[in-house]
Amino acid sequence: MARWVDRGVGLLVAVAVACLPGVGQAVTVVGLYQGVVATANREPSSDALAADALRQVVVRVTGRQAAASDPKLAGVYAQASHYARTFRATASGQTTVDFEGASIDLALARAGQALWGPDRPLTWVLVLSRAADGSVAVSAPEPEVRRAMEEVALQRGTPLTWASPLLPSEVLEAAVAGRLAPLLAAVGAEAVLVGVAPSGGWRWLGPAGSDAVTGPAVEALTVMADRYGARFAVLGGNARGQLIELRGIRSLTDYVQAQATLSADAALRGVQVESVASDTVRFRVTSAADRLASLQAMGFAGWRPLESVDGVLRFEKTP
Repeated sequence: MARWVDRGVGLLVAVAVACLPGVGQAVTVVGLYQGVVATANREPSSDALAADALRQVVVRVTGRQAAASDPKLAGVYAQASHYARTFRATASGQTTVDFEGASIDLALARAGQALWGPDRPLTWVLVLSRAADGSVAVSAPEPEVRRAMEEVALQRGTPLTWASPLLPSEVLEAAVAGRLAPLLAAVGAEAVLVGVAPSGGWRWLGPAGSDAVTGPAVEALTVMADRYGARFAVLGGNARGQLIELRGIRSLTDYVQAQATLSADAALRGVQVESVASDTVRFRVTSAADRLASLQAMGFAGWRPLESVDGVLRFEKTP
């Protein structure tokens, strides 16, 4: 089991990684709602610093690079400090800002943004080198190439795994010939990205289609991340599901009725129990932003709304 570590952002991925057949299909990225920015003579909890960190998060969650400067999101960035949970200064002169994910999801959904959840394709990367005689072979990527690609991947939340130089002959032949479909099947990954470093052109194939980019690796990876975002981000609701907390459940009958009420609401999908404590039950649901806003304002049959805390919609059973 390998851990994918973001040097600045702290994105971690627990995933079984291999460079030959058997690589996992997709991984769950943790740390989507964390940004890291240089303090640069600013207060470590300043509004401007929080806004810069939030822009990183929004790009990652929406899958759109342009979201960082989208004027439709100016109001969200203006309230960045409101969504921040913690500010942590680092020895390198940076500040790590952790944000409340559910509140950000709701704000972005209200702003008409599509949201991309944490389960994301794992992309298998193969770097080739071209010899003086024109032949192509597997090459370990130059440190600066790998570092730049990992930085983009971490910024966008698109995890990578790197091919081993010791590939079976049939895999190498497919890669050199540019036959990505059999290569994809052979390595067992969800996506493959193959190129000649440092700038000899890159091709990728995966669940969001395929493309070819003539240019540096980071450009190819950026195009691929944009395509992933466009393919997997979904309009409306919370990318991870909205937490709804119901208080005043004092019997099995109360619990069954509460679950039945939520499940009967056509606008609430995937109703699942998240936790049970004393007379309180938390459910995780998927819903469009307007329905969540309506629930937060008016409650529903037999339940009155309480003040939302940390993005959790809270309700209390009426007598």
